[in-house]
Amino acid sequence: MQSSISMFVHKTAFVFLLVLNFSVCKSADTFFVSLDGNDNNPGTKDKPFGTISKAQDVVRKLPGNREPAIIYLRGGTYVFKNTLEFGVNDKNIVLMPWGNEPVIFSGGISINPSKVKRLDQTAYANEFAEDARKKIGVLNLRELNISDYGQLHSVGFSRPYQPSWMELFINDKPGQLARWPNDSTIAIGQVIDKGSVPRNGDNSNRGGKFVYGSDRPAGWKKSKEVWISGYFNYGYAEDAIKLAAIDTVAKTFTTAQPHIYGFDSGKNWNRWYAYNIPEEIDQNGEYYLDRERGLLFFYLPSIVTKLDLSMLQDPLIVLEGSQNIAIRNISLEVSRGMGIYMERSQSCTISNCVFRNLGSLAVTIGKGIMPFKTQKHEGSGEESSRVLGSLDQHLYENTTFNRQGGKITGS
Repeated sequence: MQSSISMFVHKTAFVFLLVLNFSVCKSADTFFVSLDGNDNNPGTKDKPFGTISKAQDVVRKLPGNREPAIIYLRGGTYVFKNTLEFGVNDKNIVLMPWGNEPVIFSGGISINPSKVKRLDQTAYANEFAEDARKKIGVLNLRELNISDYGQLHSVGFSRPYQPSWMELFINDKPGQLARWPNDSTIAIGQVIDKGSVPRNGDNSNRGGKFVYGSDRPAGWKKSKEVWISGYFNYGYAEDAIKLAAIDTVAKTFTTAQPHIYGFDSGKNWNRWYAYNIPEEIDQNGEYYLDRERGLLFFYLPSIVTKLDLSMLQDPLIVLEGSQNIAIRNISLEVSRGMGIYMERSQSCTISNCVFRNLGSLAVTIGKGIMPFKTQKHEGSGEESSRVLGSLDQHLYENTTFNRQGGKITGS
């Protein structure tokens, strides 16, 4: 009886030690990062690192054959002036918040709402109609040392994907360059010159000219860069084009660029609206940036709790040649470019993340094509990482283009 009990105890102890050793071997390495941390800390919960890059450096020195190391992020908004990069030396990592603490990756700048001045309390009040002066706010970006505004550019059918210009977000909602009409469009009148037609090989870059048929543009006197958007020919090809001239006597628009199919009228969808016009700031979310003076004018909501300006043009996160990287439960927002770019990576996952208020795509997997210098419906271009550019047009001619996106385990 004594022998049986002793044998049972020894067996139980052996199993316990085996399980304990197995658990220790399988337990993941964990590191913590906090906005209040310091890279001289050991990276524990009580003494976290101050940057994600420090945690990456530590993880890279761990043995390769191991369970994924977990980098826990304490709650808060992590502002990125540069891309967070995972390369060939980054393997077996989980990047996620600690517990239920909300984590935001931002490519922008948050502005204290107290910096906003009501228009009627500034020296610019007489530049706007009297009934608008109490409804418009002004931010002096020069005083905030903000000078990188980006450039407005054409977007639409056959146009390359590019990072956005600087955009305004009010109370976490995207603003809109002040436009007219606010919620409708205007029919294109008589087309005087359809402009060059790039689709037919005419790359002379001659803009079009057409009658706009409205008295409204006569009041647009402050903007030096008015744009129009619409379906200028076919109903599947929306475009956005800068105006070169507005003739308020003949009531004609002359565009600075051609439309790929040339301008046409008469069809139900041949319509336009105009934007980037300070005189049209008349509803929530609308704004206009005076680039010469660095003044941002926008329609004031009843309460302003949060103001953000997008700044980063590069992707917020890049994975190139990485393996087994998991990004979980993070919000990526307020950036001019992509949320996440992936290339040549293996078994990487993105789960339960939020992508909002970005100037480009949320996630891009694989290489793109450098933007074509001339407007084309199709053609072959130069492949490039971290851009999408003229990929759509390239694929028309190169349907089997290998973007080198990566693979899942075993494929």
